Amino acid sequence: MKLRFIAMTGVMSLAGLGLIGAGAHAVFTQTTTSAQTINAGTPNVQLYSSNAIAGNYTSSLTLNGYGPVGSTFTTGMQDVQIYNAGNIPVSGVSATFSGAGGSGALYNELNVCIEGNSGAVIWQGALSAATGSATISDIGPIAPSGWSNYYVAYYAGAGRVGGNCATSTAASLDNTVEGLSVIPTVTLTFNG
Repeated sequence: MKLRFIAMTGVMSLAGLGLIGAGAHAVFTQTTTSAQTINAGTPNVQLYSSNAIAGNYTSSLTLNGYGPVGSTFTTGMQDVQIYNAGNIPVSGVSATFSGAGGSGALYNELNVCIEGNSGAVIWQGALSAATGSATISDIGPIAPSGWSNYYVAYYAGAGRVGGNCATSTAASLDNTVEGLSVIPTVTLTFNG
């Protein structure tokens, strides 16, 4: 009987411990956080040309003047180098053309040929018709510290233009523009 009593006491003790554990329990909780810093980059496209008279390594370049010209001429291909001094890639290049200073009459009689980095002709024809903002994939994208370039020639009359441009069959300048001047401008827009 003593053995039975000891065994029963042991079982009761274990059952008692089980009841204590069943009533006392804990819930553990934890919170996690994930954070990320986002830094906006800065595009900084700069131009350079050995034929520039002002603006090298800025975003506004002035090429050396050309002329006086006769009724048939070409400036030849002018190399404009593009440097991305920013810290983000730039792409989605679009171009627009305009003329300032001087005469709209002369602007309307000029032609332009612009080639991209690989020498592919982007536009050739009347300067006044070279409008719009088609994306020019031959100039961009340009990585930070990267370079690209384009070539531009202005001309009038029939003959060789330069670069990979087709030989011109354009009309020569007429007498109404004698003595006039114009500043044709190529504006490139980059997205970053």
